[in-house]
Amino acid sequence: MKVLLIGCGNIGSALLKLWVDQGTCTSVVVVNPQLVDAEEFSSHTHVKFVITFEQIPHDFVEDIVVIAVKPQNLDAVVTSLKDRANNALVVSVLAATKLQRLHNLLPMHKNIIRVMPNIAIKTGNSINLTFADTGIQDAFIELFERLFGATGDIIFLKHELSIDMLTPVAGSGPAYFFLLADLLYSEARKISLNDIEAKKMIDRLFVGAASMIQQDVQYEDMIKSVASKGGVTEAALNVMRTNMTDVLQRSLDSALVRLGEMSDESSH
Repeated sequence: MKVLLIGCGNIGSALLKLWVDQGTCTSVVVVNPQLVDAEEFSSHTHVKFVITFEQIPHDFVEDIVVIAVKPQNLDAVVTSLKDRANNALVVSVLAATKLQRLHNLLPMHKNIIRVMPNIAIKTGNSINLTFADTGIQDAFIELFERLFGATGDIIFLKHELSIDMLTPVAGSGPAYFFLLADLLYSEARKISLNDIEAKKMIDRLFVGAASMIQQDVQYEDMIKSVASKGGVTEAALNVMRTNMTDVLQRSLDSALVRLGEMSDESSH
């Protein structure tokens, strides 16, 4: 499988590292003006970094194009991409960028998939919210699954709007997880633990709790397994439930507003 990766930021570099580690691709060309991370992959002969599209080897014909640039840089990318491998599958990991916009910019590319992963692709534990046109060929779906299957679970959505509505949860969710960890870490530091001890305690707390999550067990039941009636944990949870539901809803609403603004900005 030959992949043309355009952009190598947080998501792009995480994808590349996973593909290299797992031997997913036979050849990868990365178009990245800053050549970020190029040195890290210099020992891998099947990975080539270039600054411009003109530097892509003439004999390189990609099976998949993965667009991983910032939405505001999309126009510059498609100008160079229009004349390349129209038969290739195009996969977009751009936030707030509708499939129709990609079709408008790349009219000759008929097979386009939009996917929203999260940063957990670094460990192969991402949730990949995915939307593909109904007319896309099965062979391209299989190609996509081969490439992104290594990154975590793939969820195909029936409506593209669902990607946008779920992005503040699935896409941004790891940051909320890290924020809670950081807040608990700060509290541990206030009491008596030093930096190393506090970090170790919170790391193990979250890793241990995550290891107990099971598909067939409801979260409420897991909470009950920790919180004894009338106990210390229940006292804390009563305060959290009163405040966190409202805070979380307002936070997600704010994220959706920003997502809408980004969508408007990227369409101009």
